Parts: sequence; C-alpha cells; structure tokens
Amino acid sequence: MLRGTFAWLVDVRYLAGDPWTGVNGPPVIKRASAMQIKRALPAEL
Repeated sequence: MLRGTFAWLVDVRYLAGDPWTGVNGPPVIKRASAMQIKRALPAEL
C-alpha cells in the first residue's frame, strides 16, 4: 500500500522521487511440502 501511494505521489509530481525504490520487499518463503490440514471450521463460521 505504501509503495503504491508513493508511486502515485511521484506520478502526480508531488514528490521528486520515490523513497521506496531502495527498499527490498519481504522474502518469499517456499515450503518444502504442502501444509497438511486435517480439520477446519464449517463454512458458515
């Protein structure tokens, strides 16, 4: 959300540059195997 806000501010020329261009996003975690879900709440909950 912040990246989009700052990109818009740059697009409308409110800011001269986007401070978020130098910030890396969070790392993506890839699981070795799929999660095993054996129980779940009913759909109406």
